[in-house]
Amino acid sequence: MRVPVAFGAWLLLLTAAWLTAALPWEALGSAQGAALWWQLRQHALYLSGVWSIGMMSLVMLLSLRQRWMEWPLGGMDQVYRLHKWAGIAAAVAAVLHWAADESSDFIKDIWGKAGRPAREIVWSWAVDWRGSAKDVGEFAFYALLVMVVLTLWQRLLPYRPWRYIHRVMPVLYLLLAFHTLALLPLTFWQAPIGLLMAALLVLGSGAALWSLTGRIGRGRNSYAAQVQAVQLLGVDAGTDPVEVVCAMPTRWKGTIPGSLCLPALKGWRGHTPSPLPALPMAMRVQTMAGSCCAW
Repeated sequence: MRVPVAFGAWLLLLTAAWLTAALPWEALGSAQGAALWWQLRQHALYLSGVWSIGMMSLVMLLSLRQRWMEWPLGGMDQVYRLHKWAGIAAAVAAVLHWAADESSDFIKDIWGKAGRPAREIVWSWAVDWRGSAKDVGEFAFYALLVMVVLTLWQRLLPYRPWRYIHRVMPVLYLLLAFHTLALLPLTFWQAPIGLLMAALLVLGSGAALWSLTGRIGRGRNSYAAQVQAVQLLGVDAGTDPVEVVCAMPTRWKGTIPGSLCLPALKGWRGHTPSPLPALPMAMRVQTMAGSCCAW
């Protein structure tokens, strides 16, 4: 239950922050006819944008796999679960954001331009970057959808290409961060949501850069081990588990049953089980206490 609660709380926080800046009841209460539809589009555009970048920021932070995340969520496996659902929610919100943006032509054809809100004021430096920020956001939107589809259907691809494609996500986040920074209205930046967005963009961008430099999983809980034996536990090399016996370094303090282990074998071909890796091999193991085992 911790993951649904955390997911719902995060969504409510983003929504509440948007409400404090947008005050939609003031504009919608007096709007009629075409003006009502234009106001609905305006609020849907910014709310879905806040949802999308907020969820994407959460995805980037969770991807760091920090130990302090385990206790509130109930283990690193639950961190991965929240990471997955936050990514799906970010993609769904991005679709809503795209649909709200594209609806302008539909509203214009039916209702006309009467009552259309004036263009929102943004940072002075961002005025000349509006077009580029929109183009970047549209490109990142389509790429994000492809990424989410491949993540949900990763069995369509071998592990290695899927793994490298998934590493593009930090780049997409940085593009979406620029899109948000340049196009979010100045009134939002001056409201409490501005502090929240600034913190999320800074933390999310930092996590993205940390990921791009290959620093994830190389902290104090990372150990270089030596593979001593490899045995296929069964007869089917495609589905049966493989047992890998490792000699751990002396500085390894051990772990408790059920802890999460993230092994990385040098020369291992992703999920390709045959042929088995030859010995000896170097192995890097990252352990995280308190989580269920997931190899």
